[in-house]
Amino acid sequence: MKINFKSKSGMTLVELMVYLAITMIVSVLIIELTSRMLQAKTQSAGSGEVAYNATLILDRLTYEISNASAVTGEYPADTLNLTVNGAPIIFELNNNQILYQGEALSNNLVEISHVSPDAFIFDSVKNGEAESIKLKFKVKFKNSNFSRDCETSVFVGGK
Repeated sequence: MKINFKSKSGMTLVELMVYLAITMIVSVLIIELTSRMLQAKTQSAGSGEVAYNATLILDRLTYEISNASAVTGEYPADTLNLTVNGAPIIFELNNNQILYQGEALSNNLVEISHVSPDAFIFDSVKNGEAESIKLKFKVKFKNSNFSRDCETSVFVGGK
């Protein structure tokens, strides 16, 4: 009996190597694309969370400072003591959050910190009878390095 090797079908070693090379290239491209999409998603989520929390904090601080009748304490500091409608209002930096009467103004996805190591969150600036509070802090998304520096001044009592 004679065996005919030519009629047998199958893959040659060269065909198998070409197939594996193409498969590896496609796999690397898919992994790279997925990685970039996840990175963009994290960056976008961080940007949104930082912007939302920064706006929330600045709006609350601006509202309370502009309605305050007095500011007490020594500044610069990480605690702001206001009197609004005869009631004391306290803002303070504690555990990477700005607290308003003991409640965090931001969610747990961000951290609030100083803009620089030697800076404080609150500072009082007086110009004659007008007084303003200078706010300066950093909002950082915990799951990435995305952050935003926030700085503004608000006149006490809306003056």
